[in-house]
Amino acid sequence: MTEIPYAALVAFVALFFVRFANQPQVSVKFCFCAGLLIAWSGLVRSTGYTLVVPFGVVIFLKSRMNWKKGFVLLSVIGLPTAVAQLANMWFNWRVFDSPFRSGYHYWCAVPMDFPDLVFNLKYVVPTAICLLQQPIIQATLVFFCVSLMFAIYIVVTKGFREYRSFLLLVGYVSFHSLVLLLLYLGYYWIDTRFFFPITICSLLLFLVTVNSLLSKLGAVVRTLLALVVIVLCILLEIKSPARYLYMAERRPVWLAQAQISGAVLPSGAIVIQRGDPNVIDYFGFKRKGLVLYPFSREVDYVMRMTAPSRVTNLVDAPESWDQFIIPKLVDSGVCSMPFPNAFEECPEKVCEYIASGRRVFLLQNHFVSKESYERFKSRLEGMGFSLKLFGIWNVPRIAPNPVRHLYDRLLFPDGAMDSRPEITAIYYEIIPVRM
Repeated sequence: MTEIPYAALVAFVALFFVRFANQPQVSVKFCFCAGLLIAWSGLVRSTGYTLVVPFGVVIFLKSRMNWKKGFVLLSVIGLPTAVAQLANMWFNWRVFDSPFRSGYHYWCAVPMDFPDLVFNLKYVVPTAICLLQQPIIQATLVFFCVSLMFAIYIVVTKGFREYRSFLLLVGYVSFHSLVLLLLYLGYYWIDTRFFFPITICSLLLFLVTVNSLLSKLGAVVRTLLALVVIVLCILLEIKSPARYLYMAERRPVWLAQAQISGAVLPSGAIVIQRGDPNVIDYFGFKRKGLVLYPFSREVDYVMRMTAPSRVTNLVDAPESWDQFIIPKLVDSGVCSMPFPNAFEECPEKVCEYIASGRRVFLLQNHFVSKESYERFKSRLEGMGFSLKLFGIWNVPRIAPNPVRHLYDRLLFPDGAMDSRPEITAIYYEIIPVRM
């Protein structure tokens, strides 16, 4: 995900903005550097382009007596952004058939090709309620509100000049927080990671506030206090988006198992398993000519259809954003399914594979529940096949460490997702039952 580098860029641009605003006279050089940073941020995440607004406000205030100069400076800032956006649109046009489509539209035509499904006022209240229940969002609100109250206190009691840099930073963070809130509160997908830049910037403001309020304490004590707050934020961020850390736990396992499959299975074999098809195919299957036959459609990319061109004018909008597959579009050939079949919906494909002379294997791992495995086994037996153990391989984790164990203890205190010292891959070959 791009939220971490984007948050780092937003924080860096914030520091540059303070330096920019404190200049007696805004130079072309500073404007061009600001434009490069904004363009870079926008290429990482499109919301980065809105960072041009605080710089534009500063230029407007500094150039009130010379509108021509202000326009020139604002154009210098906007030039890198315009070039970056044009390059991005050209790429989208060449790859996705339209300047206004991207990989999101290609893989997620539903909901991305239907604006009412992507952004809708009906999402605002449920999203706000869900976010306010997340510890990291609660901490972010505390950080920001404390810093904002301190800023108001400074303006009322001491004026603007004494803490000028801090007040500029508060204004910058307030603006970008408003942009992200307006965008993501009405967005179809809910996740705390979207607000990670706000968390980072609010944390910086809070640390500056605490440092000012506790200036009588020693530097060592204030540094230790800052470290405690930072560690607390890291723990809260780990605890909040459990689903995404769980996915992060899965991917190294899928990677290792894909590499095991590439090493031990015969070329051209069919492998039934549950896992991210991109990771599995790229790191293990492609090099050996193995073919993934998904266990079910419960995994991303397996559950979606690809749309080379816009589908909005071809069908009515689905009732919900999570109806990723529209059979009418697939049947007409407008869209395609990267994986036309999955075992749980079309077990008969196993018969076709074996009849054509292909060897078919089942990879059993801890992502396939015992109930699913037993259901799989019974369906095979009903079709005249049985499972023969092919082999068991144990591979050490890529980087076993105490942090991974801490993740598991925080996310799964009941021990449901224990840290495993090794990754186990159990392979069964599907063979016809001999009468």
